[in-house]
This record gives sequence, structure tokens and C-alpha cells, in this order.
Amino acid sequence: MIGGAAECTQSSSSVTFLWSPRRLVVAAFMISLSAAVLVNAIMIVIFSIIARHVPAAAPIVLVQCLLYPMFFAGFSFLFARRRPPWLRTSEAGLEVAASRADPIFLPWPAIASVRFRWRGPLTFLEIMPTDPALALRVHRGGRSPSQRRRGGRVTFIADIGSLAPNPTAVRAALLRHGCRLQN
Repeated sequence: MIGGAAECTQSSSSVTFLWSPRRLVVAAFMISLSAAVLVNAIMIVIFSIIARHVPAAAPIVLVQCLLYPMFFAGFSFLFARRRPPWLRTSEAGLEVAASRADPIFLPWPAIASVRFRWRGPLTFLEIMPTDPALALRVHRGGRSPSQRRRGGRVTFIADIGSLAPNPTAVRAALLRHGCRLQN
């Protein structure tokens, strides 16, 4: 797929959800900012208890709480832009690629169920095929598609939180094709 395009394209028989670099960068920045603030607050409390006074490191903590999220978001973008995630539904089946991974194609009858995990920018799609051998991998020089075993069955995993317009639109497209969604 084309990297950098942030849109949902639709032809008469297919819908393609492309990644949104803006969604990825904002999500990475907000998640890392939350983590940096939480870790620094915990460290200040621990050092305050040990030293029996509040350390005077507020400027350093403030700088670190801003620099870390900026670098984290920037590197997240750099790593994702070479092989961004995308998803395509068509009359033939579902084609999906996770970040930095080769895409897989599954015909609709080969999909036993689909499950959405987490919410917002952390949304993951788990696709359980009726037979993993029916999944066709398109070799494009990326990693193997992510797999997990659930209940003794293989599921393919793709990060779709940064797809445009949003994971809710992906859910609607899958329902239009009769996919069975699990909770």
C-alpha cells in the first residue's frame, strides 16, 4: 500500500482503509506523555521518601516529560512509515497488513471470526481463520504476519488503531460482508 496516505478509498467492490500518520503520532505522543508523567511522579515520590524532602528537579522532570514523548512519537512514525498498516475488504475477501509486516489475504468463507481488542489508537484486529493454510501471505520484504494461539487455534493480529477514518468504520465494513464478530 501507499505509505503516508490518510484516507479510506472505496471502489464499487472494495473498501481500503489506509493509515493516518497524524493519528499515529498523536496517539504515540499522548501514550508516551502519560507514561512519562506517571513514571516521573512515582520517582519523585520514591526519592522524596528516601531523602525526606522533595527534590528540586522540577525543570529536569518537565524537560524529560516533553522530550521523551516527542522522540517516541517521531520514532514511531519513522518505523511505521516504511510499511504502514492497512486493510482492504472486497467481494473476494479480507486483505490486511499490520505495521512493518507482510499482508495476508483471507477469502470470506475462510474467516471463522473476527475480534476487536482494546480501543482507540490501541485497537487490534484478531482474525481467526477456519484453516490457517487458507491465509495467503504476500511477500513484500516485511516480517511474517503476527500470529497468536487462542484456544488451540491460530489467529492473525493486525494493529488498526491508526487507520482512517477509525476502527468503527472497519467494524462496519466487516459486518457488511457478514463477518462474525466476537466480543
